[in-house]
Amino acid sequence: MKKSILLLDGDIQLINGNIVLITNEDRVRQLIENALSIRKGEWFYNTETGLSHDELFKKRPDLETLEFDIIQTITSLQEVEEVTDLTINYDSQDRTAIINFNVTYDLGNLEMEVII
Repeated sequence: MKKSILLLDGDIQLINGNIVLITNEDRVRQLIENALSIRKGEWFYNTETGLSHDELFKKRPDLETLEFDIIQTITSLQEVEEVTDLTINYDSQDRTAIINFNVTYDLGNLEMEVII
């Protein structure tokens, strides 16, 4: 069983001085949220990691391109098998998107909502 360090707002979480580890659904959920929050090219260790935010900064984004980029980012994770039922609610004034989707991963299914 793979484990990850629990992050909250990018900070490592500690309990009584011990690092908190997560597994299973919590781990996959965190991996997806992190992948979508990193701008592609931003992380020096692996410039292919993350989501291209090019469409988010346009007044009229191509939602099909954004959808493709989101699915590609999520399915690039080793644990993820499939993304289904993806919907994007784009706010052109704030240039943010609320993304709802289902994920099939190696241990089951997740229903998620992520704001980018």
